[in-house]
Amino acid sequence: MAGPMFLCLPLMFFVTATEGKSDVSVVQSPRFQQAIKGESITINCEITFTQGNLLGTRFEKDSSSQVDLCYVSAKTKHIAEQYKNRLECDIGKEDGKAINITFSNLQVNDSGAYFCIAGVKNGRLLDVTGKGTFLIVSDPNSQSNGEDNVKISCFKDPLLITMIILAVVGLLSTIVLLLWNTRNHSQHKKSTLMQVPNLVYEDMNLVRTQSTA
Repeated sequence: MAGPMFLCLPLMFFVTATEGKSDVSVVQSPRFQQAIKGESITINCEITFTQGNLLGTRFEKDSSSQVDLCYVSAKTKHIAEQYKNRLECDIGKEDGKAINITFSNLQVNDSGAYFCIAGVKNGRLLDVTGKGTFLIVSDPNSQSNGEDNVKISCFKDPLLITMIILAVVGLLSTIVLLLWNTRNHSQHKKSTLMQVPNLVYEDMNLVRTQSTA
């Protein structure tokens, strides 16, 4: 069971969502969750904003799916047909600013990244996404299948791919900078060594001139 946990841990350091410069934020927890097939988990989403109206909160798997597993507002609640027997989306506060999602009877193919997306109307419509919850579901009787699903989930989300690319670019930039600094240091050291014989030669000429005089 420990195997799948480490397959995507390096990527979790880069999992984040763009929230812009608005005064709206979505705090989602937990950020990482591991479960065994058949178990249940709960994901909490807290929405905060200083002005405007909360229209509702969507819960999606993977930022590119555009398919709502559930939608909750102060007046309505909708759960996708294929998840009605396994998903509960409840308002934790009367103002609708807290959503509790309970995911039961988990299957290996449920592994992936899940996001809470709050719709707030503040002069204009804002969709603010939480930083996500990465779920890994393992099947003790078929460990390899769990690992394969985790690998697929890790690399099919554009957000994760973007973060990986940025991390690689940052690493390469750091290496180039270090090599550049090392090269400059070597050139400076070489230039300094070349100046030393010249100084000795000039001193010898000065002594020879003084002796002749």
